[in-house]
Parts: sequence; structure tokens; C-alpha cells
Amino acid sequence: MRVYGMPALLSVLSVAGLVLALTGDGLVDAVAVVLVGFPLALIVRSFLRGRSPSATAPARPDPESKD
Repeated sequence: MRVYGMPALLSVLSVAGLVLALTGDGLVDAVAVVLVGFPLALIVRSFLRGRSPSATAPARPDPESKD
């Protein structure tokens, strides 16, 4: 569940937003926009931060350097 938790949450939020957008009106449409936009905002944030497994791993010292 740890690996699939966030993708599952994002998919549930997206589907809920799409269903609300199709069935609701007024304030429900605003909630739908937020629900659908949340996963997109996370994608943009991750892209801008340059988040990748190699970017978060600590740097190893170079054995060839003579510091």
C-alpha cells in the first residue's frame, strides 16, 4: 500500500472531480476544478523542483579526488 497509496489517492480525486463536474452545478463545479487540478498541480510542482530518485540521493565522495 505504501507504493500505491499516492497514485491511488490522486486517481480517486481525479475521478471524483470529473464526476462532480458532470453532475453538479455552481459551487460543486468549483470543488470539481480543485479536485481535478490538484494532481496537475502536484505534477507541475514536482517538475519544477526537479524531483527524481537520483536528485534526492546523497552524493558519494569521489575516491579519485585528493581532498
